[in-house]
Amino acid sequence: MNLVEILRLDTRIPKTGGWYANQWEKIKKYPLFISFPRTGAHWINAVMELYFDRPRLPEVRATLIDSTRDDWMWFHDHDTVAYDKLYVENQEALYLYRDPIDTVYSYIIYQFSNGKSIKSIDSKRLDDLVSACTQHYKKHLQKWMSTKTLVRYENFKIDRSSEFKKICDHFGTEFNEEKVSRCFDLVTPETLSKARTEPTTLSDFMLSEQYKKDRTEFKEQYKDTINSIILTDDLKGFFNENS
Repeated sequence: MNLVEILRLDTRIPKTGGWYANQWEKIKKYPLFISFPRTGAHWINAVMELYFDRPRLPEVRATLIDSTRDDWMWFHDHDTVAYDKLYVENQEALYLYRDPIDTVYSYIIYQFSNGKSIKSIDSKRLDDLVSACTQHYKKHLQKWMSTKTLVRYENFKIDRSSEFKKICDHFGTEFNEEKVSRCFDLVTPETLSKARTEPTTLSDFMLSEQYKKDRTEFKEQYKDTINSIILTDDLKGFFNENS
């Protein structure tokens, strides 16, 4: 399977080609927050900005604070340049991860379905995308699960304060549970959608009941395939209920 071809991955050398060439000095300068696409980073980044009252890089982003501020605190990136040359090397990073089935489903809609229903994709093409996207996410997880601080999307749904405290500890800042609660209450799917910078990133379809219905059907069809790829001996422990 040619992941680069199926996923249309960027193969340029990041330091010298494309968007990254202009960002490289900032990537080296600021603390890194890394996440695979569609793992909830828009949500957590926006909460972090409100809580720390500091903006993050890159400049173009969905934000609920003054978008003209430049007192940057961290740099968020997906680190998804072609799977065989994931480029960022920083063991001090903060890393956000999410259930692989939900991640792959959302990633395919965002990247290959223009933010619309996954049912618009031909079944054979969808099978190939599921396999390729899952392999891509697996390689990402295997690279970043050994970094300094791990936070999990699902844990923010269960106990957002405890999970956010890991972020405060990571940056060496004070933790205030009441303030965390206020910030999470402000950052809703609807407010993020209004602040989006491109139509497919936080599309209206992703807020719909059809999105949820399609996701349920997707899980039934591809759960075994995705889990068989991701839940290897080195990764399955991170996806236990209490991880």
